[in-house]
Amino acid sequence: MSALTSAGVSVRVARHPDRALELLDQPVRLVLVELEHGEAVDPRVVATLNERWGDAVVVAVHEGGLRSEDDTTADLAVDGTCRADQGHAVFHTRA
Repeated sequence: MSALTSAGVSVRVARHPDRALELLDQPVRLVLVELEHGEAVDPRVVATLNERWGDAVVVAVHEGGLRSEDDTTADLAVDGTCRADQGHAVFHTRA
């Protein structure tokens, strides 16, 4: 977050699904989904992100595994992934 804000990027954080949905009602360009501590992601948030896929770039941040422990994000469509310990994202070509 500090790297983004120091580069002039406005950052908003959701720690609860209701807050995530509230933030997704606003225009966003980039969504980082933290898979290890994804308490702000529930099936409603996944569905909203998937419906809006194309409006924002969605990057899943992980620590070695792309699935969350409870598999809540298994259906999440993402544009890229980023290992938290590597610091660079791998972007996928959209279908």
